[in-house]
Amino acid sequence: SDEYPNLRVWVVDLKAVIDCGRSRVGTAERIEFVTGDARTFKLDGEFDVVTLNDMLHYFSTDEKRQVVARACRRLRSGGTIAVCEFRLDGEPAVRAGSALFSFRMFADTHKGYVGSGEEIRGLLREAGVEDISELALSGSKVAFVGRRRV
Repeated sequence: SDEYPNLRVWVVDLKAVIDCGRSRVGTAERIEFVTGDARTFKLDGEFDVVTLNDMLHYFSTDEKRQVVARACRRLRSGGTIAVCEFRLDGEPAVRAGSALFSFRMFADTHKGYVGSGEEIRGLLREAGVEDISELALSGSKVAFVGRRRV
């Protein structure tokens, strides 16, 4: 885009997801697909924005803390992070659906679960994020958005 000539996007995910992304996007000069695990991948540099999209529910509490801290360390001072996850509050049907999904994550992974909004906000604060707000994405999803302390 002419409006953002320096815009670059790095997508980090497991191999199957990266392969799917590449097949859908094809060749894009501003998008780099990186195969990796959020707990261990190496990506140098500082970023203006980092998004953790629908992933924390796969991890234990300690792994969630590690992933959020690693992501925040890659943010430039004042950079923005968005953590998108299922909601455990709101309408009863939303809560029930998210709770059932959380149970499934624990059954499948023996450690993962959908964290509460307060837990996610706490992980972000521990990692040096402030001005955290919530943005409803759909009936069952929410984004927790904040910025790294200057």
